[in-house]
Amino acid sequence: MKFKKVLIGMFIAGSILTLSACGSNNSSTSSKNEPAPRPTAKTPTLAQALKDHKFWYYFKDKKVTKDSTPSSVIVSKGNGKVAEYPWNITKAGEENLAFSDYLKLDDKEKLSMLTLPSKVVLNPYIDAYQVLNKVDNSDLFEDFKVSITTDDTGNYTKYESLTVPTLTTEKVTGGVKIEKDHSDLNIIDSSAFATIYDHSFEGYTLVWYFSDHPQIDGSLLTETGNENIQFQLDSPKDASKHITVDGK
Repeated sequence: MKFKKVLIGMFIAGSILTLSACGSNNSSTSSKNEPAPRPTAKTPTLAQALKDHKFWYYFKDKKVTKDSTPSSVIVSKGNGKVAEYPWNITKAGEENLAFSDYLKLDDKEKLSMLTLPSKVVLNPYIDAYQVLNKVDNSDLFEDFKVSITTDDTGNYTKYESLTVPTLTTEKVTGGVKIEKDHSDLNIIDSSAFATIYDHSFEGYTLVWYFSDHPQIDGSLLTETGNENIQFQLDSPKDASKHITVDGK
């Protein structure tokens, strides 16, 4: 009888050890299969993001898809100087380059596709116009300007406007002239995003004008890849040579 009790005890103990080992192995296997935790998100403001990311794309589409074409490309030198190139008056526009193909180019090739063409199509139903003058792309770069409008307390940003140097066209006898100008992009939040094939974008929502019922005017996006980035609006506390607050 005592012998039977010993055998039963040994059996129970062995079962417990086996279950414990299985549980340990399952736990180890489970931990190995779990994805690595996503790194802490970077939270740059607009002014900082413009310095950190070289190419920004302004889309007028409410939803950016693989077939979308940017209205313009803003290029940053990383030192606060930027330049905007309207897509339709670039080599990329002249060659009717798909934006998804543009994304496959390296930085040098992308810049090359933003040079001015010999002809400009102002309307898809009208023949291209001859460009009558030349503008040096390097002369276009200037400091960007951010103008913040605060809420009723004056402590928080309600919205902000981004002013950048750009190019415009003027139709004249015999063709078009391209002149330097400035454009304003009205930014209301940082919730914009898009995916085009294996390219991920994050950025800012734009509006026509600021009011209680603003009209969406597209988005300003930059490629973020696998980075965990959550862009922010600038703060009134960030006033600098690039940023003015409530007109001051």
